[in-house]
Amino acid sequence: MIALICFALAVLASPFKSNIRLEAENAVLRHQLTVLRRKLKTSLY
Repeated sequence: MIALICFALAVLASPFKSNIRLEAENAVLRHQLTVLRRKLKTSLY
């Protein structure tokens, strides 16, 4: 429930974020995906 509220607030606030902040957030999320993919590859074999 709390996650849903946080998501809704993030969606409402997203148009007000600066471009630099969005690029930084995008880079962090890409890094997290890379790490998760590495963990999945090693756990499968």
